[in-house]
Amino acid sequence: EASALESILVHEYVTGDELLKRVATRLLACIRASDTASRQGGDEFVILLTEVADDEGALRAAEKIRANLAMPYVIGGSAIQMTASIGVAVYPIDGREHSELLQRSDFAMFRNKGALSNRPSIVRLDESSARATTGSHEGHAGEKMAPRRGSAAGSPSTTKTP
Repeated sequence: EASALESILVHEYVTGDELLKRVATRLLACIRASDTASRQGGDEFVILLTEVADDEGALRAAEKIRANLAMPYVIGGSAIQMTASIGVAVYPIDGREHSELLQRSDFAMFRNKGALSNRPSIVRLDESSARATTGSHEGHAGEKMAPRRGSAAGSPSTTKTP
């Protein structure tokens, strides 16, 4: 019986490892050679988009990634469906330091999860009132998950996806 449990655990480990590899492959297929993708640990990835012209461009990139990751993965004869929560921060609007950008994209990602929304959005903190403003891919600016308002061409944006 121990070997049966061991067999199940090994199968799940192999499946999980293969799923992470396929997620990474899909992420790389969604970005340009000038962009960077890295696994931060567990099921969390960070993507640095180096040439985002504006919030809409970041939202389009985030939606492309979300849609690509949402397609089924067939591993070991089984179809695996998953969703991704994506948080986006844009330099320099959402921060000038790496840690600030990661914090903002993390905030955006978790806010999106909490809203039970799978759609890319942007969260921007209003410095004067310390409240979040939100917007969606339909063209509003503000909430997490996508490029931030006011980003200039060539500005990097950080996208965080678990």
